[in-house]
Amino acid sequence: MIGDKLVIDVSYYNDLSPEQWDLLATVVDGVIVRLSFGTNEDSLAQKHIDQCNRLGIPYSGYHWVDPTVNMNRQLDHVVGIVAKFRPLSMLFDYEQYWSDWDAYMRQDLQEAWRTRFTKAQLDSWYSQFNVAVRNRIASIPVGNYSALWFMVDYAPEMQDWIDENYFEARYLRYYDVSFWEKEKAKFPFDISHMREVADNVSINNGIARQFETYVEINGLSKWHGWHLDWSIFTPDGFSLMFGGEMGKILNMAFVSQLGVGAGDHHNDCGLACCSMVLLASKDIFVQVDEWYKMDGWGAPSLDIGTTAYQLQKALNLFDVRTSIGSWLTLESIHKYIDKALPFIPLVDYKVLSDAGVTYYKGSFLHWFVVVGYDENSIIALDPYRPYDVGGRITIPNQIFLNSYRNSYLTCVDSIEGGTMPITHNGIVTTASLNVRTTPPINGVLGSKVGGLVFGNSVYIDRNTITVDNWGNVLSSNNPSNPVGWASMDYIKLEPAVVPPPTGDEGKAARLDEIAKMEAYLNQRKAEIG
Repeated sequence: MIGDKLVIDVSYYNDLSPEQWDLLATVVDGVIVRLSFGTNEDSLAQKHIDQCNRLGIPYSGYHWVDPTVNMNRQLDHVVGIVAKFRPLSMLFDYEQYWSDWDAYMRQDLQEAWRTRFTKAQLDSWYSQFNVAVRNRIASIPVGNYSALWFMVDYAPEMQDWIDENYFEARYLRYYDVSFWEKEKAKFPFDISHMREVADNVSINNGIARQFETYVEINGLSKWHGWHLDWSIFTPDGFSLMFGGEMGKILNMAFVSQLGVGAGDHHNDCGLACCSMVLLASKDIFVQVDEWYKMDGWGAPSLDIGTTAYQLQKALNLFDVRTSIGSWLTLESIHKYIDKALPFIPLVDYKVLSDAGVTYYKGSFLHWFVVVGYDENSIIALDPYRPYDVGGRITIPNQIFLNSYRNSYLTCVDSIEGGTMPITHNGIVTTASLNVRTTPPINGVLGSKVGGLVFGNSVYIDRNTITVDNWGNVLSSNNPSNPVGWASMDYIKLEPAVVPPPTGDEGKAARLDEIAKMEAYLNQRKAEIG
């Protein structure tokens, strides 16, 4: 129907040329790439993904579920495939009834049917796989692909659980015969006509419908292009599986790692990003070079850039609460931004510069601050830009996800219930120190939730220290360790770090940079209205 999103899926059988991809990109909203089958990787998966990235088309993945292959080995393979290709979502294809692949591949369908699994076998196997794969893949949306005829004939109990993000194969040639006969009379037609076709197709079940396979289109060849699976997704279904719902953009000031204030450490994009976050959350401006003069966060001895953990400790000096993660999806990005949480991801700058979204060209790892998203893109402030060209860049969703390189830092300072504020660092002075859910209450200790060993550095919320000298702590050696309570009798406190001068006292050393900052802020205010 009008408003539904047009999608194709591709596999080893669709060795499309770049020119054919250019043609497809004029009408498709997303691509589903077969990443694997059984315990095999699709040999053209990366080639298809490269084209999607080149064209800025979001892609999801699918896996052909093979009941002839050991389930645990197949699950392990799927987990590895998802980690390798990083699709926005995964669909699992349930439509294999045969056990003899040789018969099926030579299209001896009578022999393949003779070797079919029983309904009970397929019902049990597919149901177990569905539950297991959802437990193994929790970071991205997961969906199911099949057809009503298959379930009725081969696995009827699938109908009890298939409807979670269900993608139905329901071809026009069987279900909308008169409409499709009229369309076939127009073959071959220009690809723009596929949008009109899609507008006349309805989704009967689930979030998506694969509506036809053989479509003769000018510019596409018989096997590489005509044999394409064409589908439509509801807007909500597309948003779930490909991202793309409208979002918001946080109002944050831009800080450059170039020019005044970054003379000695101009390549430290991470500290420029910290300055952006600090200015937004505390109204304090710190230049890149000033960060290196502060004790207590482990500045690199050479000008080689900073790690996620170092950025976290640097922001801790100013009581900006943060957390570190290692897996971003569009869903998690939208969740952070919707809660007014800016975050600093580590990306492969070459992917972005090759896509033409950056001011400079280069090949290196790079930090920037993500401040929002729109219907198709991630919005970031890139410190590797001078003030006079502004900091904001717009990155197509899939290009951003392809550039993303694991470590990110989320600012949670303004969110109630975030991680604790840090006011002191300390060192454990005993061989073993228990961390508990609560300090002693009427002489009764809380339950143990973790432990610290001699030499561990810890973060301590000074405001929580009790008259019995217990405090709320978090191990910096293991930032994922749960927050708990420990006795301060066995922790040596380090002195609090006094931040450098800010405001009028420090302006003399950075008048030019602050003037540019103020001009930028005034421009932003005018844009916002």
